[in-house]
Amino acid sequence: MRRTPNAATRETATFWRAEEFDGLELLRARYVQHSFAPHTHETYVVGVISYGIDQFRRNKQLCAAPAGSIVLVNPGEMHTGQAGDERGWAYRAFYPSPKIMQRAATLIADKPQAAPYFSQAVVRDDYVSGLMRTLHESLEGGASLFERESQFVWAMSQLILRHASERPVPKHNTDRKALQRAREFLDHHCWQNISLNQLAGQVHLSPFHFLRVFKEAYGLPPHAVSHSNPRAARQAIALGGQPHCAGGARCGLCRSKPP
Repeated sequence: MRRTPNAATRETATFWRAEEFDGLELLRARYVQHSFAPHTHETYVVGVISYGIDQFRRNKQLCAAPAGSIVLVNPGEMHTGQAGDERGWAYRAFYPSPKIMQRAATLIADKPQAAPYFSQAVVRDDYVSGLMRTLHESLEGGASLFERESQFVWAMSQLILRHASERPVPKHNTDRKALQRAREFLDHHCWQNISLNQLAGQVHLSPFHFLRVFKEAYGLPPHAVSHSNPRAARQAIALGGQPHCAGGARCGLCRSKPP
């Protein structure tokens, strides 16, 4: 993690990578006087504005993104960035590769998909911005890998489903008995290093579809259910482990680290 504070201008920027997600680049920054000259990225830019106004151009379009909004830039698109007023602006940004976003779209449709395109440079969606902000905070530290997997798959999927120009169509078939087996598996193995992929495999669904039907059935994502399981927590502590799940295997978007 690399930090570049500037006390004179109250500016700060922290950059790091989430290696378990194909080296996904992340940035948390606050700028007041700093501005970005026209430039491009090979990746997408997904930025959640937490304070102030981000004024920028995406190609020839002049945009203003207030706090709570999401900035979307497709790979290869020229863009700039500067404060919209004297307060400056703060944001959390993801730089997912086209490969990551193509995988996310494929998980939704459960068949091969192209990488998504976002026609809008600024979107107002409190639900998705909340998901992205929570994910960004988790990737900065403190959450288990299982929790990060679940948050990553869900947040990226919702971004695509709600804001991509062409949106994949999810499947809707669910075997409730199979889902109950997955819940029982989670209850009995939560103190172990299980992964989102393992749980989804119990019902023969992609990680995205498993998360969707699990939330519909139980009102919580699987990592939240695992956190609320006192029996599993006692087992983990008795065995010298952690009282929560920490996924270890690849889940379609996630790559486990080598030992």
